[in-house]
Amino acid sequence: MLDYCQLPGLLAERFFAVLDIDGDGYLSQREFLSGLLRFYCSTFNQKIKFVFELYDFDGDGYITKVDISTLISCMPVLKGSPMIGEGKFTQEGGGASNFQERVNTL
Repeated sequence: MLDYCQLPGLLAERFFAVLDIDGDGYLSQREFLSGLLRFYCSTFNQKIKFVFELYDFDGDGYITKVDISTLISCMPVLKGSPMIGEGKFTQEGGGASNFQERVNTL
C-alpha cells in the first residue's frame, strides 16, 4: 500500500493509519474499499475531513503546532535542491542536517 500511494515520509504512514480503522496494522478488504471510497467518491467536506485526519497525529480533533512540527521534521527533502517541490523525495531525508534546514528546504 505504501509503495502504491508514494506519499513522502510520514504522510504515507498517516494515510495507512487513517485507512486502518481497527488499528491492527493490516488493511481488511472493507477498510481498503471504504478508504478508497472516502478518498475518491466522497463530497468535498468528507475529503477535507479525511485530509484533516492525516494531519491530526494525536487524534484530539485539533491540528496543533506539535502536529505541524512533527510533519515538517519528518518530511524528506532533496539535498542541494534550489527549487521547492521539484524532483523526487527520498526516504533518507536528502541530507538535511537539522530541523531548520529541513524547514527552509520545504
